[in-house]
Amino acid sequence: MGNLCRSMRGFTLIELLVVVLIIAILAAIALPQYQVAVEKSRAAEGMTYLDGLGKAEIMNQLARNTYTSDLSALDLEFSSLQNFSAPVISADANTFTGTITRDSSAYPYSLVLGIDNRGQVFKYCTGDEIGRAHV
Repeated sequence: MGNLCRSMRGFTLIELLVVVLIIAILAAIALPQYQVAVEKSRAAEGMTYLDGLGKAEIMNQLARNTYTSDLSALDLEFSSLQNFSAPVISADANTFTGTITRDSSAYPYSLVLGIDNRGQVFKYCTGDEIGRAHV
């Protein structure tokens, strides 16, 4: 009988606390990395939007010999941005600049796409380094 009771013995409280502690440490390390990965995907979404906007502006410039600041004048239909503010666009006959801003207190940044008078496209980010990683 004595051997049977010893073989059915469960975990001690200390052993369970060590397991819970290890899980908590792993979660504390993994959660910030997960948040960074999610933010990088949002920055990539913003750059994809700006790339499409830039291509539409180039097509508009080739067809009408001018850039436009009116999104409805472009031949493309854009999906709404969920994680960024509405684009701020400035354009004249020779240059175009489009800016979207991330609406986040944790990772504030703006993504900018511009086209100069020679037709060269430039992209840059102001603010948080996570957004800059995708320009």
